[in-house]
Amino acid sequence: MGLAAGIVLVVLMINSSNKQRNLDEPDQGNLFENMSIDEEKIELDLELDKPKKIDWQIDKDISGGKSDILKTDNGVIDSKKEAVFLETVGLSEKDMVSNEEGFTVYQRGEKFGAYVNKNDGYFHYTEQINEASQLISTNKVEVSLLKNRLVETVKRITGTGLEIRIEGNEFKKMIFPRWVTTNENEAETIEIGANYYIDGEPLVNVGGEAIKAIYTRGGRLIKLEIKQAFKSINKRDEVDLVSLEDLKTRLMANFYILEAQGGESYQLSDGSEEIGTVVVNSLTRGRWFNSQRKETVPVYIIKGSAVLRTGPVKITMMTAAEK
Repeated sequence: MGLAAGIVLVVLMINSSNKQRNLDEPDQGNLFENMSIDEEKIELDLELDKPKKIDWQIDKDISGGKSDILKTDNGVIDSKKEAVFLETVGLSEKDMVSNEEGFTVYQRGEKFGAYVNKNDGYFHYTEQINEASQLISTNKVEVSLLKNRLVETVKRITGTGLEIRIEGNEFKKMIFPRWVTTNENEAETIEIGANYYIDGEPLVNVGGEAIKAIYTRGGRLIKLEIKQAFKSINKRDEVDLVSLEDLKTRLMANFYILEAQGGESYQLSDGSEEIGTVVVNSLTRGRWFNSQRKETVPVYIIKGSAVLRTGPVKITMMTAAEK
């Protein structure tokens, strides 16, 4: 029975990693191919949902100006980084159960599992939670301490010199098998998200932040996701950025939905409902990494809201910023 459960856990982890890669790493092999020069500035060719309509309600316009296209290389996940990661999550090399084509899976018993994807630059760890009793904590660790702990953990594992900023935190409870947002009093865990920043601008990721962690209220790490940072950054070119007025004339096909966040009903749904009209109230600058071309390009991060059958949702989108 234990062996069968162990095999199931490994299969679930691999399936989960495949879903993660499908979500966070769209296939960019044909990015910018068969496009004119003007088209490649606004089309990112990503297999992501698009809104049907945008209602622009922006008070602060930061569009226009100039930005840089940067040549970048993915940092390599070497054996040292992998060893530091395993030590951090309480696993070791002896827990390895498979290692194929740069994708290594680790498992200890039926509860603890991790994988390292050297091809796409990911670290992932999960403690399998089956019942609420696993989350009981006799003491509560301050959220600020957990945020600092996460930043130091990522720096230690990746060795990055990039700035890491905490983007926020959410209190969570489990309605098996999913985590849903709740208030601080009912929370069983805390989810913290962070991103890498270059010159004060975040590196955009599909599905949320590049770095995510879930801690119990007592500070035990039960989930960790890290996307490896860049190895080098060099300026390639300076480009003009499109204005808000020109953005308003773009086709909806050039706006990409990165993340939708809703209440408990939305979190327990299958997430298949299409996004209709997005009321936009925020426009900021960011960067998108093209792994095929090994460069980051300027993008606009667009935030707003929409209303679905499951209730209101917060929407984060992006579009290419080059004029």
